[in-house]
Amino acid sequence: MVVSAMKHMSAGSTVLMAFDNDTQGMVFADEFTCLAPEHVGVIRALPETRKDWNDQLRAMMGPGQSGSRAKDPCRARGRAFVPSGSSFRRWR
Repeated sequence: MVVSAMKHMSAGSTVLMAFDNDTQGMVFADEFTCLAPEHVGVIRALPETRKDWNDQLRAMMGPGQSGSRAKDPCRARGRAFVPSGSSFRRWR
């Protein structure tokens, strides 16, 4: 389904991957990149302080807010949230 959607993306579009920061996440990132059409760029975001993005985002939000999606202004507007403690690596 994702591969089909990527085929319809315009040239120069970019997909941001956010898999776990471990060996299996690296495998998924490699497989995903191989499936992506050549006209679509692929970038992998790596959580720097935790193994996965859920744990990193919960830690950044602080206690008592881990389940509060309504308070996330980016989610409410349908935008991606990119935390400041993350690194990005162009995969292709």
